[in-house]
Amino acid sequence: MKPEQEQPNSYRLFPEEESGLHLHHFFAADQRQHPQQLHHPNLLLQVDYPKASTAAQGQMNNNANYSVPTCSPVVLGSQVSANDLDMTTSAGLLEQAIQGMKQIHYAPDALEANYGDNPADADTTTIVIRRPRASSVSPQVQNHVHRDWQQIMTAPVMNTMISLRDIEGQVAEYCVHPKGSRLVQQAIEVATPEEILMVYREITPHVRSLALDVFGNYALQKILDYGPRSCKGKAISHLIRHVLPLSLHMYGCRVIQKALDVAEHDHKVAMAKRLGHKVLRCVYDQFANHVIQKCIECVPPKDIMFIFRSFCGKAKDLSTNVYGCHVIQRVLAYCDNPEISDTLAAEIIESVNKLSKHEYANYVVQYLLEHGGQAQRSAMVKKFAGRVVLMSYHKYASNVIEACLSFGSHEDRLLIASQIIDNGGGQHLDMMINPYANYVIQKMVFMAEEEQVRLLVDVASRNVAYLRRYSHGQHVIAAMERFLSTKGTHHPDPRPVVVRPVSQHAAATLITETLTD
Repeated sequence: MKPEQEQPNSYRLFPEEESGLHLHHFFAADQRQHPQQLHHPNLLLQVDYPKASTAAQGQMNNNANYSVPTCSPVVLGSQVSANDLDMTTSAGLLEQAIQGMKQIHYAPDALEANYGDNPADADTTTIVIRRPRASSVSPQVQNHVHRDWQQIMTAPVMNTMISLRDIEGQVAEYCVHPKGSRLVQQAIEVATPEEILMVYREITPHVRSLALDVFGNYALQKILDYGPRSCKGKAISHLIRHVLPLSLHMYGCRVIQKALDVAEHDHKVAMAKRLGHKVLRCVYDQFANHVIQKCIECVPPKDIMFIFRSFCGKAKDLSTNVYGCHVIQRVLAYCDNPEISDTLAAEIIESVNKLSKHEYANYVVQYLLEHGGQAQRSAMVKKFAGRVVLMSYHKYASNVIEACLSFGSHEDRLLIASQIIDNGGGQHLDMMINPYANYVIQKMVFMAEEEQVRLLVDVASRNVAYLRRYSHGQHVIAAMERFLSTKGTHHPDPRPVVVRPVSQHAAATLITETLTD
């Protein structure tokens, strides 16, 4: 059959276009194989074409070996002739195919382009797509039939009933595959002790590479949750030498945190010491700061005093950092050395007014108010004297004032509430409808003295219609109603205060009735 003759529809790979380039020119009928043979895993894709023009040959990198993975079975398995196709066109199409294959990066297949010593003398080009290299199977399981790689990887993981024995010799390869990683994570949960030992034998030499892989890190974290201590210790010992670079890595930092959770005491201390000379660099890093926090949580304080001491004199700077503020809170929570904790607290109290208004540092101040000593809380409240009202209007400082009312002593709460009450009714009404200060008023309703709360309730009762016009005012009224219900008293306004969203027309009607009365 001539190349120009149209092929049967069942053999046509692509629909014909009107561009003048007919892809069926690539194939001869006597060279085509039955479609059922196209998916045979052992067949190779070979493309033979005559010498191309010099210009076309120059467009191709004839001496390069490309590593091209594939995630689906090979769909072409026969030799292809293109005698009647334009040489430049065929070279361009082949180059496009190679470039498209190069974009896939995670599977282990390989593509090799073999030419002669002189590219111009090469009559044919052979492209070989190989399956993953078969692993060596121990004599004990030589009769065990391994599932085909492509069958496992293309089937839904949840429906693939597979044990870790089925992938013996290829566990590390599966861990870096998107579906293989999930498969390993699921299989390890029901694995036998022998299978778990086999997994550790295979992954231990590759733990660093797996920790840096986008899929492998998840599989490695899951594996570290299982198995005997000896196997975990051997795998973690391979990570200790690389703790710093892994901690600074997006995926590696997760594996190091998991290792700190499951490791023995000696290994925990060894990993922490690897970070000793770069503690501050890690604190300011978006990934490594989590490792420092995990060290503070998992390693006994007496073994990481060098980390705590590195923060002395830098508490203010660390508190204003997006990552450092979390680390300082961990130090305040876990450091049992009074000298170091008091030093850090003193630095925070010294600049508490400025830190309270900072978008990150205000959380450190709140933490110290909640978990610090009574002397530290009182010292901070005294620093706020004369600034309480202004801080209540601030987006971040208002949270600090609420913390003072929640965790301060009776004297501290009295001092905060008195400064707000002494500002007069007009100021109270404005605070009740402010986006930030209204939360301070609501907190006062439940934490201040009853006499002080009665003054606020009296202001609200005289301006109930005005407050109902604002969502924040409605929240304040609801808080006051809850307070009055717990005291068993009624609102002084004869009309009950019912907080519900009202329309503008209803609000205008209510205001008119109030003025008429």
